[in-house]
Amino acid sequence: MKARKTLPLLLAALALTACKYDDSALWEQLDQNKEYIAASERIAALEVWQAKTNTNIQSTRTLLGSSDCITAVTPVTEAGVRVGYTITFLNSPAITIYNDENGVAGITPQIGVTKDDDGNWYWTLNGDLLTDGEGNVIQANGDSAPVPQLSTGAS
Repeated sequence: MKARKTLPLLLAALALTACKYDDSALWEQLDQNKEYIAASERIAALEVWQAKTNTNIQSTRTLLGSSDCITAVTPVTEAGVRVGYTITFLNSPAITIYNDENGVAGITPQIGVTKDDDGNWYWTLNGDLLTDGEGNVIQANGDSAPVPQLSTGAS
């Protein structure tokens, strides 16, 4: 009788100790999902930066090609923070130029223009003239002048 009671208890104890579940694959997948989310957030931030920087470049080109007069400079705010300025002209459409995320110059490349002896304006990057694949400087004013576009590598 004692063996009849003891045997089921021994079998139950053996069954509980014999089972081992390996959930390491689930934890690994969870870690990969966290990395994917972090990468997605970085890409989204880069895409916002790209759009604002391309707007700044186009705005600079508009300024160069215009002999118009500025009639107003209005701060642009998002969530109560000044993020840039809208410049309104007498005859041309308004343009918007954005600050960096801290509102000051940071490590963002400084894209600008400089006037050459020939009277034309040329694109610069950190003060150096930008050149095309053949080493020619890139003109910033005129109807045929290209407008640089930044991208994050996504189509």
